[in-house]
Amino acid sequence: MCISKKSCNFALKIYYNKLFMDILTQIKSRRMALGIKQEDLAEMADVSLATVKDIDRGVGNPSLKTLGKIANVLGVVLVLQVRQ
Repeated sequence: MCISKKSCNFALKIYYNKLFMDILTQIKSRRMALGIKQEDLAEMADVSLATVKDIDRGVGNPSLKTLGKIANVLGVVLVLQVRQ
């Protein structure tokens, strides 16, 4: 339970940042497990090499569309779940 709306928003932001970082980590792990080079993933997913490099460093902020393209190439499914 939150003390205030501000504290709830802060907690939610931390949760989503961690979730997003987990997604970026999983993308990098899957790419490496498949032996796909950054350059090849960027080309296959039709995204910039800078985007793939940012994801690998955990500093990227790709859109859901970009994540979807990359996930498709890597053979994974992104599942977004909204809790109420």
